[in-house]
Amino acid sequence: MLYLVNMKTIKQILEDEKAPITALLYAITKEYGSECYSWEPLVLKAELQKDYDCDISDLQSDKIQAGITLLTTEQYENNIAIFETINYLLNHQPDNIEEFNPLEPEELICGLTEAYIIKAEEMHFSPEVRVYAGLIFRDYGMHHPPKLFPKAIMEECEGNDDEKNEALQEIFDEKLKTVEQYLKKCIH
Repeated sequence: MLYLVNMKTIKQILEDEKAPITALLYAITKEYGSECYSWEPLVLKAELQKDYDCDISDLQSDKIQAGITLLTTEQYENNIAIFETINYLLNHQPDNIEEFNPLEPEELICGLTEAYIIKAEEMHFSPEVRVYAGLIFRDYGMHHPPKLFPKAIMEECEGNDDEKNEALQEIFDEKLKTVEQYLKKCIH
């Protein structure tokens, strides 16, 4: 019985701004099926609010749309602006499109972790996205593309990246664990 007490309802998922995008996709797909992926964003938000008697924040609505974009298109892999925006949303942060604010390497890895869960397939990033990622990792002090994004394009130089690779792997593993634990509380 304790197991059921800890289960999250769709309403709780929709209102939880720390809910992973994967859980939000689960919630909308469970309710409406994959056909809701083609609905206008405001229509989907209105239907969810009506059906679940809840308020869905703009952040949550944006996260749902980011998940749909990630799942149904290749824009995440091909467009720097969409890659950046979706990564911010995968980190539960709104993107300020008024101001250029490059991702931190930790944000990129957290976003990439959940993007892999959602896509459930190998992603092929455009050269532009690979260069953007390479600049982020270079600014982080890496000398070579990280093991978690080996196709990042960056000027390589002499140096040992073991500690930074380990730190990024820890972030990846923690994000994976967090998403899996959250999903276990949702799927019923």
